[in-house]
Amino acid sequence: MSNESAHKGATAHLVEDEAASVETWTALALSLEPIAPEVDVRANLVARLAGSERFAPFAADVARVFGVTREAARAALLSIDDAGVWRDGMWPGARVCATPELQAVNTVIARLPAATQIPKHPHGQRELTLVLQGCLIEDGRAQHGPGDVLDMASDTSHAIAVSASGECLVVFSPLRL
Repeated sequence: MSNESAHKGATAHLVEDEAASVETWTALALSLEPIAPEVDVRANLVARLAGSERFAPFAADVARVFGVTREAARAALLSIDDAGVWRDGMWPGARVCATPELQAVNTVIARLPAATQIPKHPHGQRELTLVLQGCLIEDGRAQHGPGDVLDMASDTSHAIAVSASGECLVVFSPLRL
């Protein structure tokens, strides 16, 4: 047997072993009874999920989609809980905020109230919307939730509605001033 054949055989064996190991660990994990975390551990986790860090997992997406650094994206997401950064938005009841880095790329974070209706409208240029929280409904059927990106090409149109179940928080560009 050649060295190449022996290597391929050993590699195939390792892949099979890894798959069997994953299956074994998965079966073991599923067989265990869930246990509640200690009260202080759970309280810390819930506080972090409800606190300013809850949007931090979106920093890489915001940076990639809107062309800012990851640090600038993270700083913008951390500012969401600062009531002083919000101002009236383009739609009734909507609020927007932006850091200088977001403003430099004509981007805002928008807080849209539940059941907001944005009628069908054309796009003269590409428009990007990243959902952070809540649900946007496009053209009455397509639902977009946290982590979804709506990428509207120029010369297209759509209508947007916010789910009646709660407000929607999005990062949106381009901002038309």
